[in-house]
Order: sequence, then structure tokens, then C-alpha cells
Amino acid sequence: GSEQIREGAAFEQEGLMYLLRYKPSTQNQFEYNFWIQQNDIGIPTNILVSLPQGQQQTDIAVRQFFSWKKASGFQLKSAWFYEASDYMHERNGIADFNASHTAQLMPEWEKAGRKMHWKVGGFFAHSFAWGFSKEGQRNQAAFFVNTRFRPLSNMPISLGLRHDIASDGRPLPSFLTHIQYRFRSTQRFRLSYSLTNRRPSLNDLFWSPGGNPNLNPEQGYMLELAWNAEWRKKHISILPEILVFQQEMKDLIRWLPTNQNFWVPKNTQFMRSHGMEIGVVLKREFSKGYWQFRPAYQYTWSEYIEEDQAFLAPGIPVHRFRATADIHYLKWSMSLQNQITSDWHNVQDAGPLDQLQGLHLYDLQFHYKDRWRRFP
Repeated sequence: GSEQIREGAAFEQEGLMYLLRYKPSTQNQFEYNFWIQQNDIGIPTNILVSLPQGQQQTDIAVRQFFSWKKASGFQLKSAWFYEASDYMHERNGIADFNASHTAQLMPEWEKAGRKMHWKVGGFFAHSFAWGFSKEGQRNQAAFFVNTRFRPLSNMPISLGLRHDIASDGRPLPSFLTHIQYRFRSTQRFRLSYSLTNRRPSLNDLFWSPGGNPNLNPEQGYMLELAWNAEWRKKHISILPEILVFQQEMKDLIRWLPTNQNFWVPKNTQFMRSHGMEIGVVLKREFSKGYWQFRPAYQYTWSEYIEEDQAFLAPGIPVHRFRATADIHYLKWSMSLQNQITSDWHNVQDAGPLDQLQGLHLYDLQFHYKDRWRRFP
């Protein structure tokens, strides 16, 4: 839809991902993951469509991740992220630059018993963001405990608690419960409930132009109920699934347009959403691989309430259909994905982009995977 309204709307993306996994013994493992990506955007996403032509935005993201796991159940993770966005408007000479880096350290300890499984750990991070006109930093720590047990042989239950503290805000607790019940050996019911809180990101607070340092944390819950089955006959598998969900959120952070030709994040009074998804996986195995087909339909009704007035949530189509076809042969695989959506509402006061046309997307991927058990 945006290409019909504005000429020059373009998006180019290139990147590289590298994964190294080394296991000196069966129970000890070292993993390193490197990822870099660059996006060139003809019309910046946080600039209103009323600006003239000659706009360009370049985003660069670099991420590194380390993990060391010991046989004793102790695991140490560390990560470093760098993101930068460079914006230039040729006609009036407007230019802006935003960047941020985050360093994280995550120790965990896991203990598995016959009747109960425990995991405890922490999260420590330092983040810094800067731009032409704003900068800020955050020191953050979190502590969590997760447990999994079986009151019945066919009913595993998972519970999780997390407590988050930060240098720029009040403590935030989170809770998660997950109950699964298996019957007739091929069917399962699943119930999940989560109580979540999320702090504003440094980009929300300090992005230039538009950052809002007065944002409140998001608070809400998510409830899901699902049924799935697994039926097999020789080399053919059928796996249907039905899921329904309900979500409510207070102080949801949304980026909204202003009359100054840029967007600003604001807290939404209330958001509620409900819907369902129906899908199935059809799989056929053969001697050197398999093929599978995964169609799914999703219905989502999501609305925002602001000053006691309700309106449809932007960017969330009511109807969405996805289908994926995969073929795996030896070390090679090919995947074709297709997605169709209904029309959806965009953010209010966005001019001709108040209503966006539905999408029809295709994605074709080829993969090759190999493993070396010993170095030369």
C-alpha cells in the first residue's frame, strides 16, 4: 500500500549469521553466535509521509552471543548488542543518528530430579544509548526461579517467578504458569497464564527525534488455552492444533505521529485482544528425508481504549492465513512460505495511511547443514 501512495518507498536488507558450537565432552558445550545486518530504507519508519522525497535511513545491527554449559548444571551466558540508525533528508539537510549498545551476563544453575526440575539464575546488564540531542543509560538486574513437576504422570506443570530491578525505575515482578494434560496418549490440553511487566526501552526513552523520558512500564496478562493431537500411521503424520487466547495490557507503549513530522512514543490507557488460531501439520517421511505442509488460519480482534473511546489496534489484521511447504533431503532443505492478510488499520492521524491494504507475501529459502565432530 505504501508504494502506491509514495514513490521511492524501498527496503533493502543484507546480513550474515555465523554459529559455532564446540563440545569438548558429552556434557560440556561452548557456543558462539555472531549476527550482523544492514537495512536501507527509502522512507524512514518514524517519519510522517508528508515529507518530500529524498529520504533515506540506514540501520546496522551487530549481535554476539556466548554460552558455556557444564555437566554440573551450571551455565554462563553473555551477550553484546550494538544497533545504530542513520537518517538523512537530502532536500532540507535534516540528519540524525541514534546508537545503543548493551552488555549482558546471565548465570544459571539447573538441577533435574526424578519428580521435580529446578532452574535458578540471574540477569545483569548495562545499556547505553546516544544520539545527536539525547543520551541515557540503564543498569539492570533480575533474579528468577523456574520449576517443573508432575502431580500426575500425564500432567506436567511449570511455574516461573522473576523479579526485575533497574537504576531508572521501580522493581517489576513477573509470573508464569503452564499446565499440560495428556489423554488417550495422542492428545493434549494446554493452559498458560502469564503476568508480565515491561520497561520502556532506551530507544523509547531517548530516540532522537521523538524519545519520551516520561513513559510508564507496561503491565498486563496473557491467557492461552490450546488443544493438539498427534496421529501417525506408518510414514504419515497429522498434527492438528486449536488455540484461543485473551490478552489485556495497561500503559501499552505506542509510537504515534505528531504535527512536527516525526513520531513519539506514548502510553495507551488500555489494550485488550482476543482470538484463535487453527492449524495442522501434514508430514510424510521417506528414506532420506521428509516433506511437510503447514497451513494455519488466525483470527485476532484487538482494540485500544483511550479516553474511554475504543478503536481497532493498528498494525494487527483481523484475518491472517499462513502456509509453509518444506522439503528436507539429506543435508539440504527448501522452504516456501506464503502469507495473506486482510486489510488493517494503521495509526490514527497518519493521513492516507490510516487504512493499509492486506499483504500477500512469499518467502523462499534454501538451507545446507553439516556437522564436524572433531577439528582437523
